[in-house]
Amino acid sequence: MRFDSNLGIVMDIPFLQYEFGFQKELAYTLQMIFMILTSCYIIIIDLTIIFFGLQLMAALNILNDYIEQLDLKTNNLNISDYIKSIIKRHCDVINNVDLLNDAIKEISFAQFLCSTLILLLMFMYVRKENNQFMAYILCASGLLQILGLCLFGEFIEIKADILSTTLYLINWYEFSLRDQKAFLFILRMAQKKYRLKAAGMYDISIFSFAQIVKIAITYCTILYTLSTNL
Repeated sequence: MRFDSNLGIVMDIPFLQYEFGFQKELAYTLQMIFMILTSCYIIIIDLTIIFFGLQLMAALNILNDYIEQLDLKTNNLNISDYIKSIIKRHCDVINNVDLLNDAIKEISFAQFLCSTLILLLMFMYVRKENNQFMAYILCASGLLQILGLCLFGEFIEIKADILSTTLYLINWYEFSLRDQKAFLFILRMAQKKYRLKAAGMYDISIFSFAQIVKIAITYCTILYTLSTNL
């Protein structure tokens, strides 16, 4: 592997001479193949997260609709069974959130880390070469990749927070004493924050996206300051 002023970083192919006639075309072809494979891999990962996340959002919407129907069943003798079904659905949603977090914690952390490094490298490249249009495209791609994941995590968190608001609007004080205790149990479950986490530690939200952009801008500012002072 070496650096060529015309081609960039070049990896020599074994058993081919340096002056091989189609070396440049072959290098571009291999580069295109690697880019396509990498793009397909990233798209499949993102679609997998979105697919399971949409199911989770649908489950949260169904649970919210179930809770809204509690007011209509205040005088119903079977309200105890209805509250039990809500508790069961709520527990299923909690388990699904935990399963989704376990499934994507390594993938989401790797995406956060790689996208952040790409942003830092591209900002450094843009700072060095102001006329490189491709560098701006790569910066935008890195931002969009993080933004999509963060927006998805934010939507799930908002859907979960709506449950608490819906529960507070229920006239639970008209229930029997036993049903009131069961309802308060549901309310306590809904007060817990349910959100996606990268590596089980970092929240996947718009705030995280803002922090990553802040780091990239700070890095670019430091480079600009050093380049002007030297």
